[in-house]
Amino acid sequence: QIDNPPYDAVDPDEWKTFFDQFGGEQQQQQVVYVTVALHNEKLINLLKKRRELLQKFSYKIIGRDDTEPLQCVPQELQEEEPKLYSKLKKVEDKCRALLQKKFDVSAVFVTFDTEYAQRQALETLTVGRVHVASNNKNALSNPQQRAFRGNLVLDVFESCEPSSIRWHDLDETMFIRLCQRLLSYSITFAIVYAGFITVKNGFER
Repeated sequence: QIDNPPYDAVDPDEWKTFFDQFGGEQQQQQVVYVTVALHNEKLINLLKKRRELLQKFSYKIIGRDDTEPLQCVPQELQEEEPKLYSKLKKVEDKCRALLQKKFDVSAVFVTFDTEYAQRQALETLTVGRVHVASNNKNALSNPQQRAFRGNLVLDVFESCEPSSIRWHDLDETMFIRLCQRLLSYSITFAIVYAGFITVKNGFER
């Protein structure tokens, strides 16, 4: 996983070309998949809402196979459920407006064909947090080849399983993530402290 990609690096072929170098001289085309995550949380939520509304319409169609997603609303249902159809149209209009925008890249996930190539990439590109924050290319063994686009030290680490990734939080800034962690720690501490006081008062009585 790359946590600090350039905002305009949306082309997966560019990432594939960069990471293919870690397969060794005799092993080329090591990258199998490249997933580019974008700052498009609003669009994803709207598409999810659209799917939910279409699902509501599909329930009203007698004899329809619910396993197949509904792509459009029949005319008779538009007239039968005008309020629901109006909500759907508003959501679709918002989706079309957002689709005209260009979204920045928030994270990149690279899947290798072999574990050897993955380990080579991690060992070669992993540097200290200070070097990443200061973009110190001298921390890399071969800055011209190992720095992305020749001028960026990547923040690379082994990603967890796809089911464990909080996809909706990928576009959050480091400041927001820090605030969320501090809030979580504060609530946990408050709960533990309240439990301690309750137990203490119970023993004193």
